[in-house]
Amino acid sequence: MPKRTSVEQRERVAVMLREGVRPEVRRALAKLYGVTERTLRNWARVPAGRAGRPPRPEEVVEAARAACHVALLRHGFRRWWKTIWKCLEGTYAIPQALVREAVTGLKKQNASLQALLRELRRVKVEVRFGDALWALDETMLGRLEDGTAVQGIVVREVASTRTLVVSVGSAATAEDLIGVLEALRLARGALPLVICMDNGPAMRSELVALYLRFHEVLVLFNLPYVSEHNATVERGHRDIKELSGLGKGVVLRHYEEAVQVLKPAIHELNEGRPLASRDWKTARAVDSGMPRWYASVDRTAFFQGGCRAIRDAVQGCSNDHERRKAEREALLCYFENLSLIARTRGGAPISPQ
Repeated sequence: MPKRTSVEQRERVAVMLREGVRPEVRRALAKLYGVTERTLRNWARVPAGRAGRPPRPEEVVEAARAACHVALLRHGFRRWWKTIWKCLEGTYAIPQALVREAVTGLKKQNASLQALLRELRRVKVEVRFGDALWALDETMLGRLEDGTAVQGIVVREVASTRTLVVSVGSAATAEDLIGVLEALRLARGALPLVICMDNGPAMRSELVALYLRFHEVLVLFNLPYVSEHNATVERGHRDIKELSGLGKGVVLRHYEEAVQVLKPAIHELNEGRPLASRDWKTARAVDSGMPRWYASVDRTAFFQGGCRAIRDAVQGCSNDHERRKAEREALLCYFENLSLIARTRGGAPISPQ
């Protein structure tokens, strides 16, 4: 069993060996420290203060890194390091430790690159007037003891990110959505110029469309399965669930239990959390201090102009996906041409088309 030796002891032995000792002295030192003569020779080769294995040659490390990079490009950067080692085993004799180090470093480098590319492709919409754009969506808050899903209709004011309401109940119907919007219209004094929604049955219903058309509100629908188009309310879902403890897997006795838990969570979200993106003001403070759209825009003229822009944009669309994409882009460009919003991609402005 080898004895534990300090760095100083190893250095003293290494100095003796470098100066030259007789073979019987070397054998005695090896027996004294419980190691082989080969280990003693390794101690003599290691520079001062560098106990342990000597470093690998740089060309060996670079060759292993290059081979691992090719394998990761072929099999994907999500592969485990041992999978890459097994893939290289028949072609290259690379030690496991070297493969593990190379794959770990390459994965970190690739993650940093992907994060940079996402940031360069990121499209940000800045709303410049309060109540110009609302975001509406439905999210699951849990289940009752009998298995019934507990849903929440969430409406957020996009310019300030203020959560205006979370209405709790079963799966929303068209009447539920209209009831929520009508209550907000009475409380806020008006509905927004544009409301952002997804493609749920209630949101796509003719009854909701008639209600919004009557109040001259344009609808900005998400493309199917593209939740990033309603990012403000999606982030709101995450924050509400984190603060309230509600969400998938939660079992509630009745709807009122969810309502009681949500009240302090929404208060904290609106009035207790400073926002870095809003000069460290709370959502409520930002909402109170923003200029409103009705100071510079006429609702009827805006609604009619938006409808014309959408009609012109969908001319020649060959399928439903193209039509929805054209509708969305036309409405955003119309919004931007009136200086109600500003869009950037990777920090650079996007010119309206």
